[in-house]
Amino acid sequence: MSDYEGIFADLLTEFVAFKRSMGFKYVSETYELRRFARLTTTFSLERPVLTDELVDAWSAQGPMEGLRTRSRRIYVLRQFALFLNTMGYEASIPIPERPTRHYTFVPYIFTTPELDRIFTAADRLMPCHRSTIPLAMPIVLRMLYGCGLRISEALNLENRHVHRESGVLEISQSKFGKDRLVPMSPSLTEVCRQYAAIAHPDAIADAYFFAHLDGRPLTQNNVYRRFREVLWQSGISHGGKGKGPR
Repeated sequence: MSDYEGIFADLLTEFVAFKRSMGFKYVSETYELRRFARLTTTFSLERPVLTDELVDAWSAQGPMEGLRTRSRRIYVLRQFALFLNTMGYEASIPIPERPTRHYTFVPYIFTTPELDRIFTAADRLMPCHRSTIPLAMPIVLRMLYGCGLRISEALNLENRHVHRESGVLEISQSKFGKDRLVPMSPSLTEVCRQYAAIAHPDAIADAYFFAHLDGRPLTQNNVYRRFREVLWQSGISHGGKGKGPR
């Protein structure tokens, strides 16, 4: 049974399946598509044609609706309309309306001397028998810098994803649900071997590579707080949450 109602039900199901086959999760979008399907039942449609009237009705701004929410709704229908066109159906293409964005964030580019101080400060974090973070931080920072990983990708790594013989990281279910292989430098591969020998003497394949003593993965907040400490010890101003180097 289809999740959608109305004359577009089967086509909406095909559209979502197509998007997911391309790597998109398409979760929140299905909520909007179900709303659209209900709207179509208020029109007298004998065949699946996306008319101007239907597009205008969907694109009308609700009384309590913000511009961003409306823009997202229109974008979802636009994607469906383009899909219909490629399938040979008549479809009026909604005009995308994107809200004006004002970017205030200015990226901070670390200098080579600053990076040297950061890695030195991370290496000097005081060890603690109750925490693995001082042990993990030097490797986390080098992995982010040397491999260009997102912090979430690094913290989601399991032992089996860190190939310490070949020097390759296996990133699973990253952005758009994609997997990829990332090479490590020989020096980073070696520090990963040294870290694993201490943190994972049992070499459990599905254990998190960067984990607490109880096996839970380190969190982004854990790393962020220690990173601020490292910046302080490096003589680099943080600038405040959301404003400092990252």
